[in-house]
Amino acid sequence: MATKKAASSSKRSGRTRPWWKTWWAALLVLPALLLGLVGLIVFFVVFATIPLPEDIAAASTVVIDADGREVGTLNAEVARTDVDLEELPEHISYAVLAAEDRNFHEHGGISATGILRAIFTNARAGEIQQGGSTITQQYIKNAVVGSERTLLRKVREASLAIKLERQYDKDTILELYLNSIYWGRGAYGIEAAARTYFGRPAEDLTVNQAALLAGIIQAPERLDPIENPEGADNRRIVALDGMLEMGWLDEQKHAQIVNRGLPEVTERTVVNRGPNAYFIDAIRHTLVNQVEAADLFRGLRIHTTLDQDIQAAAETALATGLAGQDYTGAIVIVDPATGAVRALVGGPDITRQPYNTAIREPRQVGSSFKTVTLAAWVEDGLSVRSQFPGPATYEVPDGTGGTHEVRNYDNRSYGTRTVRDATRASINTVYVQMQEELGAERVIDMAANLGLPTERSGLEGQVMEPVPTLTLGVASFTPLEMAAAYATLAANGSRSTTHLVTRVVDLRGDVIWEPELQTEQAMSPGDAALVTDVLRDVVSSGTGRSASIGRPQAGKTGTTNDNRNVWFAGYTPQLSAAVWIGNLDNSPTDGLTGGSVPAQVWADAMAAAHEGLEVLEFPPATDDGEVLNGEPEECEDGYERRHPPDSVDDNGWYPDIQSDTEDAEGRPCVEVSPSPSPTTDPGPTQTEDPQPPPKPPGPKAPPLPGEPDPSPSPSPSPTPDPEPTTSPAPSETPTGG
Repeated sequence: MATKKAASSSKRSGRTRPWWKTWWAALLVLPALLLGLVGLIVFFVVFATIPLPEDIAAASTVVIDADGREVGTLNAEVARTDVDLEELPEHISYAVLAAEDRNFHEHGGISATGILRAIFTNARAGEIQQGGSTITQQYIKNAVVGSERTLLRKVREASLAIKLERQYDKDTILELYLNSIYWGRGAYGIEAAARTYFGRPAEDLTVNQAALLAGIIQAPERLDPIENPEGADNRRIVALDGMLEMGWLDEQKHAQIVNRGLPEVTERTVVNRGPNAYFIDAIRHTLVNQVEAADLFRGLRIHTTLDQDIQAAAETALATGLAGQDYTGAIVIVDPATGAVRALVGGPDITRQPYNTAIREPRQVGSSFKTVTLAAWVEDGLSVRSQFPGPATYEVPDGTGGTHEVRNYDNRSYGTRTVRDATRASINTVYVQMQEELGAERVIDMAANLGLPTERSGLEGQVMEPVPTLTLGVASFTPLEMAAAYATLAANGSRSTTHLVTRVVDLRGDVIWEPELQTEQAMSPGDAALVTDVLRDVVSSGTGRSASIGRPQAGKTGTTNDNRNVWFAGYTPQLSAAVWIGNLDNSPTDGLTGGSVPAQVWADAMAAAHEGLEVLEFPPATDDGEVLNGEPEECEDGYERRHPPDSVDDNGWYPDIQSDTEDAEGRPCVEVSPSPSPTTDPGPTQTEDPQPPPKPPGPKAPPLPGEPDPSPSPSPSPTPDPEPTTSPAPSETPTGG
């Protein structure tokens, strides 16, 4: 009885058995002790066996084309040059320590307080402002252990940092760090960084310049002040605040320098100049988020999809098309079967224009986007023979209860026309009616199926908003994205992952990154074939006749308001390409249209790219059960549907043709003659995509058997292209083309 009372009293008093004497504690503590013991053993083994680095090599990363040939390097124009710490002004060291390791002179290689401070600072700021690694650890990571995210790597890094601190004094370690750290733009070391960003030696850097460089060490590619001025400025202020906190800068000077803002920096200079430069620049953009920035420029071998012959053809075509003009432009050529980018040119000359317009700053695409609406129309089972009125103007809802007036490019009324005819002549008022029947969301879905992005990382809102004028090309895309979307149609509806790089190999021969490639059927081959058949008319007898290269091809022109952005995107069974022409500041061009310079550049590049390739036919297309791609049954023997160029005006209409027979779409069947008599050219009409003056005589691919030469006949005195007439709108609405 007494025993029970004692036990009861013990429970009431709260006395229980100590936790470390419980069975479950043994299960937790013993493994933890064993793990800690193993960790210590590994640490000391690593500490004893891994040698310290003498220095960091800065060998260039090599780029290799699709045939295995070296074509260039990723490197800075300014080579690494080591400088003595005593030759540098003190504010460089102070700025770097303030941004990266304020406890540098107190710790022994690793810093527990630095790790805790970084956690607290980053949590308070809601973003990464400080890292937990010391400068010593950062040097070891770059020099020896690399960027692999494993526990063993961190153990090796910590042990070697301690060993380095025992062997060298602080000034020596700081000097090693400053001469080897990666600063972006392919620049390793403070001297190369100073000359790359500011065009001056490191010894002449101001406090503000030093603070900027110190700030971007954390993520130099992402924080480049040209591409991300806000991010770079925030980090500059972090460095200056640290200098103030540590007493290395007084309050008055701190305030003055902060208020000065970002110091002026030079333009980016990363890749070798010369052939393939824009392609190599695009590779850097591709890999900067896939490979550790500090490793990207050091000794890797990057295997790519580049075809140097096609690249050279694209570069020549664009340079020729822009010769004597102030415009810039871009062209991208893609293999539809694989998604491999064979050529990419982002400007006339990378020396004069480092900005790569093929992949950066998407531009409104105008009527080249009508192809997306056409694809949705066909996929929904609607006929390309469907007829719509084509008035000069058409009212569409503006989303606010009012209406917005859409006009055809030349303010012309076309009467009643089929979808096929509206595509060939790029009739705006027909296409907005098609979108009304489909719904804007359906058009957006088709754009995604073809491979166009509906959203962009880091940007607010959709790329494609469901607005009434979406079909006219108000959304913006890059030439790379447009070439990829048209490649889906070229591949009979099969969409492959677009890529420039096949694999990245390190110095040991290990593959450290390769893209995840996928191929899927985005639309049925039959639907894709019908879209292609309609787009063939654009080149054979519509607004894109200047793009003809004398083999089966399809495409679409595009021209936006004030001719600011002009496009031609098209394909053959073997290659897809998109060409953009405009100005970097988005100012208007002088009357250019998609059927002028872009179509000519496309033709020149693609004709050269197809040299030696077999002439392949597109798969046959059907509409309402009728086989297309040839002479319809309605045309009698001796007549044809595809009209000689001298029988049509600039929009593909037939005002001077006298014919007693028509095909199923209401177009005249023209008598075939070995030597057709030319009709009188009435002169260019004001069209949505006026044709450019004829090219000078030169070698030309012959027309396909059974098809007339689709080139426009010369006009003795071409008239200037008119600018489109548009009504005011809340946002820019492409006029077509």
